[in-house]
Amino acid sequence: MRTALIVLAAGLALGAAKAPEIDVRVDPRVELLSVIFRLAGSPEYSKGRVPGYTAAVDAHFGPHREHAVVALARDLRAKRGISYDAVAGMAVHLDDAASLTPVVPLDPWPASLDRRWTKEDAERFLAAARDFAKKTEFAEFVAERDALYRETESRLCALLEKDAGFEWFDGFFGGKPGRKFTLIPALLNGGMCYGPRVEKDGKEEIFSVLGVWKIDAAGKPVFDRDMLAIIAHEFCHSFVNPFVEKYRGALVPPAERLWPTVAEAMKRQAYGDAEILVKESLVRAAVILYLERTQGEEAAKKEARQQTRLSFTWVPRLAALLAGPAEGKGLDGRVPEIAAFFEAEAKRADAVPRVVAMTPPNGATDVDPSLAEIRITFDRPMDRSRWSFVGGGPTFPTTRGPAAWSVDGKTITLPVKLVPGHRYEFRLNRGRRFRGFRSAEGVPLPSVPVTFTTK
Repeated sequence: MRTALIVLAAGLALGAAKAPEIDVRVDPRVELLSVIFRLAGSPEYSKGRVPGYTAAVDAHFGPHREHAVVALARDLRAKRGISYDAVAGMAVHLDDAASLTPVVPLDPWPASLDRRWTKEDAERFLAAARDFAKKTEFAEFVAERDALYRETESRLCALLEKDAGFEWFDGFFGGKPGRKFTLIPALLNGGMCYGPRVEKDGKEEIFSVLGVWKIDAAGKPVFDRDMLAIIAHEFCHSFVNPFVEKYRGALVPPAERLWPTVAEAMKRQAYGDAEILVKESLVRAAVILYLERTQGEEAAKKEARQQTRLSFTWVPRLAALLAGPAEGKGLDGRVPEIAAFFEAEAKRADAVPRVVAMTPPNGATDVDPSLAEIRITFDRPMDRSRWSFVGGGPTFPTTRGPAAWSVDGKTITLPVKLVPGHRYEFRLNRGRRFRGFRSAEGVPLPSVPVTFTTK
């Protein structure tokens, strides 16, 4: 595999931590498995944004959609959930894109390889993938794209050489002899990014598999400074995930009490349980601290606002808790603090009112235009003296009178006049000024965007 090795210069303002060497490469292993799962119809591997490349992939490999490995990939996704990071994680555990031999034994199962795979499934899949690579002349396809791969690597290297500041990792998490950083631009992945790792012979290679979603006028990949947070995010997973797995018994139970209050928002982002919530929370908090150290306070604040918009409302508070750990000591000594944090957040969430029903349903696209009222039901009695329907202009429903609360304070009704074939949108509460929706105890409702479209 081709490798562009970068030795990043450590900025003086970042202290004595040594900047890591980073391998930057388009990785045929990742491209091969991405092709297979693209042919299998996996949405996350069907988001390619480099038009010439995706067209070439479809033209070259499309005639092989009926190959056994494609059917197997489809079956593994449906029955075992082999998707997203499980695919990229398998790719980096292989020696190359020809022999597809695991670099570590699969028995006992390696700690760094996703357990959605089983030994039997992996062996069947890899045997079929070898046949696919041979019959489709995958190696020849890769060789013909060498110029594109080199240019992609060069552009990504230029970003890292200028702005990375990755010495922060050892300074925050603690160093480890033999650890290797590898950054892989994945040309078929669009905005999907992953953070797998490989442990072998006591050494660790950590990866940031970066999707490519920006291109220039010539259709070539573009990498800008905003992507550094995403690259760091995926590298952080290699530090955070093993930590959470090691201390699962202490960290996950309090998060399980927080989970029901945010499960819907998390599942929309493909996060399925409380353990993933803990991992994502710690990674996102760490990225805020990375940005604060490398790009300044405003960049950190911008990231904190983004996490709040993504329903990780507690992450800025977690970043504040984690700020300034003992230099180079990592997270291990902070397990009680982190567990207590999630306990406190669960209690905080219990006090926050939530919308449990809405007429018309939020997001509905076939609403009867004769509907005469909007009804919002909450999970607890609310302060009946106030409300905040926030919006205006043509997307805000025309009202026919003031809103009215039910006797129990759980449901509010807003009389409206709707028109056919129209999209409506507004918010329940917004920012610090419009916080009229609050529980009877005075706790504000987090801002809820509401949209619907009439027939």
